[in-house]
Amino acid sequence: MNNYIDIAITVDLPSPYQKIHLLQHRPGFHLPMHSHTFSHLNFITSGNLTVMFGGKKYSLHEGHAFLLPSKLPHELFSPTGYSQIGVDLTDLEDLSAHSDLRNIQKNIAAACPSGFAISKPMYAPCTFQDIYKLLHNLDSFNRFKLINWIDSYAISFIESNRLSENDHHQKFIKLISSPSGYNLTLAEMCEKLNLSKTQLERLVNKHFGCSTIEYCRRLKLTRACAFLLDTNFPIAEIADSLGFNSAAHFSYFFKKRMGVTPSAYRSSSLLLTFSPNEN
Repeated sequence: MNNYIDIAITVDLPSPYQKIHLLQHRPGFHLPMHSHTFSHLNFITSGNLTVMFGGKKYSLHEGHAFLLPSKLPHELFSPTGYSQIGVDLTDLEDLSAHSDLRNIQKNIAAACPSGFAISKPMYAPCTFQDIYKLLHNLDSFNRFKLINWIDSYAISFIESNRLSENDHHQKFIKLISSPSGYNLTLAEMCEKLNLSKTQLERLVNKHFGCSTIEYCRRLKLTRACAFLLDTNFPIAEIADSLGFNSAAHFSYFFKKRMGVTPSAYRSSSLLLTFSPNEN
């Protein structure tokens, strides 16, 4: 057995599932870049795992689940070791009209339109040891029980990722309202919201009538005006707090949109505020 694996059990399953993999990896586990010809749904039952693809790293721990779409090159690493319940899924395009009557894969695809997805710590209908014992006595009743457990995991994963448009809207508002949230790139926002670029742009345009980046620029401008009016912070300090590379970059941005420099805007506002009443 591989020096990095303590337990490795694989059993065939009926459609839309293909196989279940019960794996327990030792500390220092590393699986180099590879891909699958099927989608893969994993439930982390202990330890920590890092998933790497596209130049990015995703850290997962006990309670997390994640979906890896087919043909996505990825790398796995765990310095602490971890255990998982993994399920191979028949890809949606490979399913015949009658092979997924419960629409499990269709619902997974709808909940995770970008393909790769991570759930927050979720409800677990059984433990690693529960399935371990079941797989060592897989009679007809236990197989039935196993499928129901896997269905419960899949449903929990779908519910964790299935949000309404209003939910996505509220998550977007919360994200950009966080410190420097409006300075995230479009790709970073999509990753944090679990939305594709098309979905996010459609959402923002519907609610705010502009692109995501344009809305963030407007928000940044609003906050810049508030800083200039309500504080005595130096221009350079305001520029830094808003995520600009320099005071000059901030001044260029502000003047292009407001027609005056930040200093002139502050000065004119102070004059209006403290000018005597002519009536």
